[in-house]
Amino acid sequence: MAFPLYILPKRFLPLLRLDKRLDFASYVDDQFQASYTHTFLVPPFLRSVRENLNNHLGDILPAITEEMSYAIHRELNSSEDWQPIIAFEKVLRVIGLVSGRVNVGLPTSRTDEWLNLYIQYPIEVFSALSEICKFPKILRPIAQHIIPQIRRIKQIQTRVCEILAPEYESRRSTLKGGKDRAKIDTMLQWTWENSKEEERTDTFQSRMQIVSAVPTLYTVSLAATQCIFDLAMRPEYIPAIRDEFDSVLESLQGNINKEALGKLVKLDSFMKESQRLNPLSLASFERKTKEAITLPDGTFLAKGSHVAAPAYSIGHDQEFFEDPENFDGLRFYRLQATENNRRPMHHYVSVSETSLGFGYGRHACPGRWFAAIEIKLFLAFLTHDYDIEAVEIGDDRPRSTIDQFFIYPDASKMVALRRRKF
Repeated sequence: MAFPLYILPKRFLPLLRLDKRLDFASYVDDQFQASYTHTFLVPPFLRSVRENLNNHLGDILPAITEEMSYAIHRELNSSEDWQPIIAFEKVLRVIGLVSGRVNVGLPTSRTDEWLNLYIQYPIEVFSALSEICKFPKILRPIAQHIIPQIRRIKQIQTRVCEILAPEYESRRSTLKGGKDRAKIDTMLQWTWENSKEEERTDTFQSRMQIVSAVPTLYTVSLAATQCIFDLAMRPEYIPAIRDEFDSVLESLQGNINKEALGKLVKLDSFMKESQRLNPLSLASFERKTKEAITLPDGTFLAKGSHVAAPAYSIGHDQEFFEDPENFDGLRFYRLQATENNRRPMHHYVSVSETSLGFGYGRHACPGRWFAAIEIKLFLAFLTHDYDIEAVEIGDDRPRSTIDQFFIYPDASKMVALRRRKF
C-alpha cells in the first residue's frame, strides 16, 4: 500500500469527528488514484448536493417517482410467469434512468447512448482502480498507458462532453443576453450555477456529470442489489414491506411524498440491516491527515497518513448488535420504536459510531437522503408490482467479493421476477 493506513478504534471516532486536520477529498484522490482514473471531488459538485439537491428533494420527488415507475416498467419483464434477471445489471439500468434524470434531465437521460455511457463509466473506473493498484507506485505513470479501462474512461469522458456541450452553450448564450431559458432542477443546472467562471468549460462541467455516476448510480446500485438478494433469500419479509407500502398509499390517497417515504419504517429497517451485513466497504470514515496528529493513547499519525474506521467489523460485533451474524430485517424497526425522535439513530440515513454505512462526521455522505429515496422507491415499487424469489431454491445467499476494501455483490447472480396479478 502506498500510504500508511491506521484503522481507528471506535472510541476515537467522536474525538476526530469534526477534526479539520483530517481531509476527505485528498483521501479520495489517493484511494481512487485520481490522476489515472480521473475520479475526483470538486467544490461545485459537493455544494450542489448539500445546498441544492438536499433542499429540493421534496420538489423533485414527483419527477423521481415518475422516473422510477417508468424505469421499472421499461427494464423489468411484464410477464406473469417467472423470468430470471441478472440482478445487478437490471438495477444499474433502473437506477441509471432515475439518477440520470436528476443529474442531466430529460430527454438526454433516457437516450440509450447516454444511459450506456452513464452505466459503463463507474464500471470502468472501479476496474481501472483494481488494475492500476497491481503496479508499484513508481510504475503507474507508465502502466496507465497499457490499461484498457483507463483508455475507455477517457473515451467516455470525451463523448459525454460532446453530448452535453449544447447544454453548456445555451447557458453561455443566456449569460451573454440571449434568449432566457427555463431553469430545471437538475445537478447539471446547479453545478453550473455553483461554478466559478473559469470552471464553466465543457470539459470541466461534463466531467463533473459523468463522475457523479460513481456516487449517484454505482454505489446506490450496489446497495440496492444487496437488498434484492436479501429479499429473494428471505421472502417472508415481502408481505410486511408490501402491506406497509399499500397502507401508506391508501392513507395519503396515493400521493408519494416525503411524508409517505418517512412512514415506510419496516422497509427502512430492512435496508439498514442489509447495509449492516453488506456495507459498501470494509472501512468507513476514510480521511487523510493534513498534518501530524497524536492520539490520546500516544499513537502518532504522520502527515499524509490514511485513517479509517472498521465499518464491517463494527456492524458484525455482538457488543453492538444482538446476534450480529443473522439477518433480522426488523431489527432497526424495533430500535426506532424506542428511540428519541429528536435525534434518530436507527434510520437508514442515520450515522453514528456504530452505523458507518454512510461515513461519519464532517464528511458523512451528503447525498445519502437522495440515495435512500432511490432505493426505497425502487424496493417499494418492486415488491408492490412483482413477486421475487431466488432462481434456485435452497441456494445460499450470493456471496459478496472484496477488492480494494470495496464490497461487491455478485454481478453474475440472478433472481426471478413475476408480475403480480391484480
